[in-house]
Amino acid sequence: MMISEKEVIDVADDYLLTYVGNLVASGIPFFNSKERVWIVPIFHVTSNKTFPLDELKLSEDGTIAYAPSREKLIELAKGLSRATVTH
Repeated sequence: MMISEKEVIDVADDYLLTYVGNLVASGIPFFNSKERVWIVPIFHVTSNKTFPLDELKLSEDGTIAYAPSREKLIELAKGLSRATVTH
């Protein structure tokens, strides 16, 4: 049975907060019918900007099928933070 968009958001938010922390936030999920997965954009949010980082993929039942590593997301977020300060 396919989980709802709200359930996808809950799974994504819980995963990101637990494994990455408050450097990132989930975006609006969409269902990719070709791959049969939910795709949830992951963003780095600063006080004045939002930057796309990567995405989570969840199966129809809500199991995480793909998640970037914590290290990758933190590295990307920190790199973007430094870039916005210097430019």
